[in-house]
Amino acid sequence: VNAGVGQFSSKTYLEEALTNDLEKVKATASAMPQRSGGTDMAPGLDLCRTQLATQAGKDHAQVCVLITDGEASDPGQLPDAIAQLRATKVNLMGIYVGNTATDADKLREYACGSSS
Repeated sequence: VNAGVGQFSSKTYLEEALTNDLEKVKATASAMPQRSGGTDMAPGLDLCRTQLATQAGKDHAQVCVLITDGEASDPGQLPDAIAQLRATKVNLMGIYVGNTATDADKLREYACGSSS
């Protein structure tokens, strides 16, 4: 199992590149300060896709976990970023941390393709 950590706000940050050192990933995620700014999701998804591409062709599940309140600052860029994930066989899993049904539905649509 390999894991990494990326963070996005108005900028995207690779906090920990893909590694099999899960303790290191856990320590990075636990100590990581939350960046302030917008919620530009598309560059974050692109970072995930490019990191996973380093494992392409190997017998690994390709999963990008998006933890968000569901409200993107760049909704016009998301369809292309999500399409690129799907084209490269990367699965998108969403974890919702907000408090409105509308934003939860948006994240469900990003991850599943529909709000139903």
